[in-house]
Order: sequence, then C-alpha cells, then structure tokens
Amino acid sequence: MHTTVSAAIDAEVKAQAVRVLQREGLTLSQAIRALLGYIAREGKLPDDVPFFGSGSLPSTAEADESALPTYASFNELMRAITGEL
Repeated sequence: MHTTVSAAIDAEVKAQAVRVLQREGLTLSQAIRALLGYIAREGKLPDDVPFFGSGSLPSTAEADESALPTYASFNELMRAITGEL
C-alpha cells in the first residue's frame, strides 16, 4: 500500500536538488523513498549526511535546554522558522 507525502520546500532548493538528482538518474520521488526507506530500515537518520548526522547537533547531555526558544503554538514555531515574525 502506498501513501502520499507532501512537504513545503523552497522553490530554488527543490530546483537545485532536482538537477542533482537528474544527473544521478533519480527522480525526487525516488530520492525521498530511498531516504525514508533507509530511516525505516536502519531506525536512524543517515550519519554521512552532515545535517542529519549525530555530530551535527549537541547530545542531550550537552544541550542547554534553558537557552532554547519556546513557542506557544505550532503556527508560532513555523513563523519563527520561516522568518515570518
């Protein structure tokens, strides 16, 4: 059984990614399926992708949670992420 995944992506980021994927002979859907398949199969994010790797974020022990911002709602969080304050 298949399901559809929808994500809001910056248009230029998507265009750049599609060009790279085309050079590699992949579609965007194939790349997304590969990433999600890896996560499901391995039970973790890929370590060799700097953004996802365990070295990209502080460990729970190292994190100073008091320094992290908090948001009253999901919409407020999304406004902060997108810069629409």
